[in-house]
Amino acid sequence: MPFRFLVLQWPRAARLPLPTLTLPKTQANPLTPEGLDGYTRHYRGSSRTADGRKQTVAHTALGAYDRDRFSLEDNRGQIFQRRTAIPEFLYPGVYVEEVELGPRPIEGVPTSTAGFVGLTQKGPKISSLITSFADYVNLFGCHLPVDVSTLPYAVEGFFKNGGKGCYIARVDEKSDYTSALEQLEGIEDVSIVVAPDHHRDPDLAAEIVKHCERLQDRFAILHAPPGVHLVTKIEQFKPPVDTKFAAFYFPWINVTDPATEKDVLIPPSGHVAGIYARVDIGRGVFSGPANEVVLGANSLETNITDVQQQVLNPQGVNCIRQFPGRGIRVWGARTCSTDPEWKYVNVRRYLTYLEQSIQEGTEWAVFEPNEPQLWATVRNTISAFLIKEWHRGGLVGITPEEAFFVKVDQSIMTPDDILNGRLIILIGVAPLRPAEFVIFRIGQWTADAHICDP
Repeated sequence: MPFRFLVLQWPRAARLPLPTLTLPKTQANPLTPEGLDGYTRHYRGSSRTADGRKQTVAHTALGAYDRDRFSLEDNRGQIFQRRTAIPEFLYPGVYVEEVELGPRPIEGVPTSTAGFVGLTQKGPKISSLITSFADYVNLFGCHLPVDVSTLPYAVEGFFKNGGKGCYIARVDEKSDYTSALEQLEGIEDVSIVVAPDHHRDPDLAAEIVKHCERLQDRFAILHAPPGVHLVTKIEQFKPPVDTKFAAFYFPWINVTDPATEKDVLIPPSGHVAGIYARVDIGRGVFSGPANEVVLGANSLETNITDVQQQVLNPQGVNCIRQFPGRGIRVWGARTCSTDPEWKYVNVRRYLTYLEQSIQEGTEWAVFEPNEPQLWATVRNTISAFLIKEWHRGGLVGITPEEAFFVKVDQSIMTPDDILNGRLIILIGVAPLRPAEFVIFRIGQWTADAHICDP
């Protein structure tokens, strides 16, 4: 089964290992470790559960010492290590402290928060978080004419299609887009970038893509310009850039103008961003954001046929189509990349999610002693997170061994890496790919025919 590899590396300070105490997994009988200033220490407490809950340990001290470290083994044979700073004991007695056992949990980073860049009626010049379209109206004003700005329609479409929160980076002129994107760089929650009017500037789409490629923690949603005629240009109609950090959508959609109650034509990127958020929240970022109804869209600028999509789909153009009785739906989930390894939107975004979650969830390892016990703790921590993702359905495989692997040992770290404080982790995962083509094979047989096993 194919694996995608994540290589995580931290610069770390070289430190000498401390003495280790190993406690039995079902009991906590007194230990008298040697070589620690000659002091006697006793540990007692209830047996640990396999889910890694905290265990209270009592210390009986006959003298003072600085710190200790615990390394325990659970019933699955996994080693967990915790360093505990123990206060100085000033008088004989019983001292109680809580010791964390089990792998450190890794929390998944958010993936449904969007960052919008565009012209508004008013509002602050700094990026602002909003959680509803009413918040947008209060801060940035009402709808503008579509020939001036389509940002209000895009934000409204984002919330109609399932978006829960987004940042607005306001611009006054075209030259402000660069500074607005720089504001979004400092917001780690942003994972989707949308500039609904990027079609007005031929260089803006490339600038947005560079923003996403440089940070590698967000994904851009691009769209075609209005008025594209597929009759004569369908073979040349492609995304403006070749990148795995963006997707390209066509055609534009008609929505209702609240001021005139008439249809106005706008780009689909804001509505698609809401669909991304809806799928992330409802099914998971590993699911493809396709075959989803575009809420708020009344009609399409161009109705695409099956024959036309046969040409557009391999070129990285995600079509929005109208089906009788099923409404207007996003009917594609490909990136702008020509690399087949990064063909699908959900694969790219899911790998970004895993990378960011593991990076943030293992920052505690920086400046810890670079030794085998730390390697085991890091390996078990990451494995526990990936097992959870496998149970959620994000990784392919009948068993966890088929779905992923984690290596943290001297087979991937040289002595020079260890001496220079580098901890290297090699992770391979098998991400879920969408069933883009569903094939039925139908045959005929006579009434007296039989189906035999081969």
